Amino acid sequence: MTAGGRTYRIDSDASAGGGYMAGGGYGGHHGKVRGRDHEELDVYPLDGTVGPKTLDSALTDRCCEFEWNGQTGYGIFEFALSRSSSYTYCPILAG
Repeated sequence: MTAGGRTYRIDSDASAGGGYMAGGGYGGHHGKVRGRDHEELDVYPLDGTVGPKTLDSALTDRCCEFEWNGQTGYGIFEFALSRSSSYTYCPILAG
């Protein structure tokens, strides 16, 4: 909802996969000076054993396709999933 009270429906497709931001320094040490030539990375197996709930940061970036009012656009959708099992996804839009 906008500040003016308007609501827009924007459809998105985030099925293209993405990156776990824990590999980019987001695990509690993002932004700390670590020297001039410092690089960060993580390597994750692609067998499904690693996911946002198993990393030190649940922050994830995904390449997305967005559609609004007949127009298609592309961008990054950034989100974090709770590690708590007491929170579950509950869709609120019909069909």
